[in-house]
Amino acid sequence: MAAAFFRPAEISDGTINGYAFEPGPETGAPLILDAPAWFEARVTDAVKRGDHTVFVAEVISVGIRNPDARPLALRDTGWSYGG
Repeated sequence: MAAAFFRPAEISDGTINGYAFEPGPETGAPLILDAPAWFEARVTDAVKRGDHTVFVAEVISVGIRNPDARPLALRDTGWSYGG
């Protein structure tokens, strides 16, 4: 699933990059149905440094679809990130 979002988002036939979604209860933002958990947040600030922007947000809604899911760790993917 993570690899599907390393490219620009494409919305087609009720999916984002091939994954079905539903609107979030608070913001209407798309929530991927196959994700084991989700959250919605409201941006409260943006900090620009160099060519990056860090967005600060307040979490306003959360949900768990699969409580037995394990977190995705970079070491488990075979990918590397050098910054």
